[in-house]
Amino acid sequence: MISGEKLDAVRNLYLSGIGEEFIAMQVDLEIPIVIKILKELGIYRPEKKENIGSHANL
Repeated sequence: MISGEKLDAVRNLYLSGIGEEFIAMQVDLEIPIVIKILKELGIYRPEKKENIGSHANL
């Protein structure tokens, strides 16, 4: 079970723009657990990768 303090920390760090990897290090959890928490909180938004070379014809 994860403490309420860690849940709050995960939420606050994520909403501040901190990445999942750094959050995991800060709260001493595995990255998949951090992502699971964020999904359960309904705030997880996976980062979309831009296509490399999409501006090649400019």
